[in-house]
Amino acid sequence: MSDPKHILIIDDDRIVAEALKMVIVNTATQPVEVDVALTGASGFDAIMFNPYDLVFMDLRMPHWNGPEVVQSLKMVNASVRVVIYSGCVQEFRSELAELGVDAILQKPCPAQTIRDTVSRLLADTPQDAKV
Repeated sequence: MSDPKHILIIDDDRIVAEALKMVIVNTATQPVEVDVALTGASGFDAIMFNPYDLVFMDLRMPHWNGPEVVQSLKMVNASVRVVIYSGCVQEFRSELAELGVDAILQKPCPAQTIRDTVSRLLADTPQDAKV
């Protein structure tokens, strides 16, 4: 069995974050370990000290919004895969593309789409997986 892939969810809504974690864990096609951070700052701290393969994050969070967090995460770990999972993706779409976001999912999103996105991004190399 292969080593688990490490996934971080950054979302200020605990219920949404825990539901997303449950979907990822229960539908994963390979072993995964999933952590949750409830602020952009705590998510940034987590990625500073842990080698995550994939980060799911909301865009609208207090004090530090999604694009700011993505930019900071990419400065620390340029190869980390980032999936935006948010209800307000349209207003940030062009900015997110420039920052190197790998996928953008609109909330709510079917579990199958989440599973397919996780599988694809964990299997592909960073340059092959852009959406």
